[in-house]
Amino acid sequence: MMHHRDQLREMIGKAFSVMTVSQACSALDAENLTYSVVEKLADVITDAQLIENGVIVETESEAPDFQWTVANPIQVEGVAKVSPRDPPKIGQDSARILREMGYSMEAISAFAENGSIVVAQSDDDPTV
Repeated sequence: MMHHRDQLREMIGKAFSVMTVSQACSALDAENLTYSVVEKLADVITDAQLIENGVIVETESEAPDFQWTVANPIQVEGVAKVSPRDPPKIGQDSARILREMGYSMEAISAFAENGSIVVAQSDDDPTV
């Protein structure tokens, strides 16, 4: 259909490569052409439409670089989605999980002392 498609793409690419996005939009608007700007990845996280539609959601993290993220696209009937949050620190849940499995604090301490597990102070359980 288009015999010179590759050459045309190259010409268009060269023309746009010397323009800013604003300049390219102005040039296309002047010719009454339909177009759409593909956002920079860094700008997607603040896109009002994505936030409004629940594609980008706020997290429960206090980390400045993890305030927003992409929502989980999977919805399980009867199960509420959980807000994204920071993962546990290494060893944060070790003692609690082992206690739930029936291990004594003495056994858990022995595991930690011999290096079998890492036990970190948990924000939820200051006794560990």
